[in-house]
Amino acid sequence: WNRELPAAQIRKSTPLRQLGWIRIEPGLVLVEVQLLPSDVGTQLPRNLRIMVDPNMELVTTSHNAGQFQTLETTANRRTLLARTDGDRLRLRFRLTDRSGIAELSLPRIEVENSRIVQNWWGCTVHPSLSFERKVGRDFPSLDPAVFSDDWGTPSTPPTFSVSIPSSSTDWRMRTYAR
Repeated sequence: WNRELPAAQIRKSTPLRQLGWIRIEPGLVLVEVQLLPSDVGTQLPRNLRIMVDPNMELVTTSHNAGQFQTLETTANRRTLLARTDGDRLRLRFRLTDRSGIAELSLPRIEVENSRIVQNWWGCTVHPSLSFERKVGRDFPSLDPAVFSDDWGTPSTPPTFSVSIPSSSTDWRMRTYAR
């Protein structure tokens, strides 16, 4: 469902930074995403339409339950409407078709009328699992402490982190039981 945007629409689109954190545990894969405006001091648009892989089930809490609405789910994608009220939108998904021991690829996330200008991903692998990265090309490594600082909440840095071109989905990894 990747689609090319006309040049005029790209110029009018909102530039965003995307931070993603994949947390892999035995029996569970969580994907956390933060969307931020790329320009300091600006706010996110009030409503964002977000398209994700259909195997990404939104995890809501009492804190954010009214913030999201599922508009459509098809075999190829799930479309969400997110209501924002600031400079950072946090989303959390559970992958419904993967356990912690699996071949994993970078989940597809698109924000309508936006373009990702910075795409950082961190990955935390549970200590009982081993992993192997299967990257089709080399993506620049990112210091996990820098990623964790940018994440914005106190946390242990990820096992590893990378900067991925916004148009790429070529990142893969495999996890194994130790």
